[in-house]
Amino acid sequence: YGEPGLSVRGAPPATDGESPGGFLLIAENAYRLASFTGALSTRLVSLPGGPTLRPSLGAVLERWSAPGTPARTLLGAQGGLVLDFALSEAFAAAIEGDVGFTPSSPFRSEDLPEQFRPRSTWRKSLGAGVYWKF
Repeated sequence: YGEPGLSVRGAPPATDGESPGGFLLIAENAYRLASFTGALSTRLVSLPGGPTLRPSLGAVLERWSAPGTPARTLLGAQGGLVLDFALSEAFAAAIEGDVGFTPSSPFRSEDLPEQFRPRSTWRKSLGAGVYWKF
């Protein structure tokens, strides 16, 4: 869950050789976003007493909402790779990378200025952690 802001940066066109002044418009917490991910993973390579490599593939469901507009639900895909290894009998560490893609934009064409066009969304993440094996 998150409340992302929105910023628009631009400059009006120059007139008669004048230097254009720029502007920056910021709307904090312009949207509310709830994102749900489900993924499947299997062991690809496992060395005895050593690291394990696991790929994952899953689906992403996002719900975008903003005041005054109907909520928008988007479906996407996500894939990743995890390398985990034992630190002791009770603890393990993991390094994980994910890439996700949502083919639709959270913005509707009618909500955007004329010169803008909606685009797909990419997300990338890299993480590391330690966990307890029970």
